[in-house]
Amino acid sequence: MANIPTTEQESIFQIKRWLGLNENPDGDTAIKLGEAAEMRNFRITKEGHLQKRPGYKTAVDCGAAIQGLWNGNVGGTEYTLAAAGGKVYKLDLTAGTKTELGSITTAKTFFFGYGGNVYILDGSDYYKWDGTTFQSVEGYVPCVYTATPPAGGGTAYERVNKLTAKKSQQFSADGTATVYQLAETGVASVDKVTVGGTEKTLTTDYTVDLATGKVTFTTAPATGINNVKIWWTGSASDRATVTAMRYAEQYNGTTDNRIFLYGDGTNSAIYSGIDENGKPTAEYFPDLNVMAIGDSNTPITGMCRQFSRLIVFKRSSTYSVYYGQITLADGSLTAGFYVTPVNRNIGNEAPGQIRLITNYPFSLHGGGVYQWKNGSNGLTSDERQAKRISQRVENTLSGFKFSECITFENEYKQDYYIVWGDRTVLYNYTSDTWFVYSAFPATAFVMVGNEMYIGTASGKFCHVSRNYKSDDGAAI
Repeated sequence: MANIPTTEQESIFQIKRWLGLNENPDGDTAIKLGEAAEMRNFRITKEGHLQKRPGYKTAVDCGAAIQGLWNGNVGGTEYTLAAAGGKVYKLDLTAGTKTELGSITTAKTFFFGYGGNVYILDGSDYYKWDGTTFQSVEGYVPCVYTATPPAGGGTAYERVNKLTAKKSQQFSADGTATVYQLAETGVASVDKVTVGGTEKTLTTDYTVDLATGKVTFTTAPATGINNVKIWWTGSASDRATVTAMRYAEQYNGTTDNRIFLYGDGTNSAIYSGIDENGKPTAEYFPDLNVMAIGDSNTPITGMCRQFSRLIVFKRSSTYSVYYGQITLADGSLTAGFYVTPVNRNIGNEAPGQIRLITNYPFSLHGGGVYQWKNGSNGLTSDERQAKRISQRVENTLSGFKFSECITFENEYKQDYYIVWGDRTVLYNYTSDTWFVYSAFPATAFVMVGNEMYIGTASGKFCHVSRNYKSDDGAAI
């Protein structure tokens, strides 16, 4: 019997560490051992192990598409809140129930905690919940002039609050004048008058002329320094500028005690001020506290504080903001925020979706994910700081509409999520691996302790865990 020689050889490979998905455009032969050309609904652990993706199970049914989630401390108690169907709900994860707190719109909703309250932006109004009362934020009432003589004038003190038309003014009585001139004419109402700390009664103790802005006392107040105080409501306010904002970030140089609001479709952001007692507040946005970024034709799409800088993103450009002080015409000092360009070509296309991953911002631009990195000193004007890190999954990302994407970081699992519709791209930044989930319909994310929850378009608030082998009973 004849022997037919052959040169065929078999090789056996062992994959000791999975390297995730690599949709290499040059084909399978260009990928590394341990990478997969196609992979769905598996994840790679930080140790390089392959796992079936976690399932999810409904914890609370909110009844309508969930547009925002938040977990945090309000008045000393931890709460989980959801925005769904034009309502804000307090969720009880143990009982699986929801309690309505108040009404908002059905738009995407942004929550942030500050000063013991939770504040809520929906692009239509600005709300807060203090653990008891849900309401529109009325706004801090500034004292616009102090040491004012009865005839008017005085020393400018606090600037007008964009949130409200209400103002106050302090007068120093001279013991003889009965007519007191407000800093504004054509006022809507005089709301309160005190003399020496005692509230006075309209008609009995004083009368008002709204057109001229004058308050006339029946008896002249006694001589004193700032002993007469009058509160009134002006004819108009700039409240709509605040309520149109959709996102918030905290920053103030080396501290984070000012609130920056953005997302109204313009290139402007507004920032909060300090009240009369020197206390930072999210309810006072002085008239001059406006920061314009770049050209007026393109809107701000993201903000992220990094080290002592505030990084501001537009669709095709990026800027760095640092804190300083400005001397006003009257010689007083006020906070100033100085803007310098970082990149003129790369920015962020997903409104409000910048994530700070291991101290470096991640943005979505031009079909890819960019990591912004420059040591520990913050970003400077250097195009090399924008590093595109998503080449391995850009076949999938090319089908995403970045302007509609949401992003999230699960710090406990070291996963960065990009979601569009029911498709999700994830990056495990510890193992430097990418993977893709299908039929993962997250519209919002929140961490409750170390556990991740998602909201869905069907109104389900779901716990995501490897303990679940299905998605609410549906096979993965």
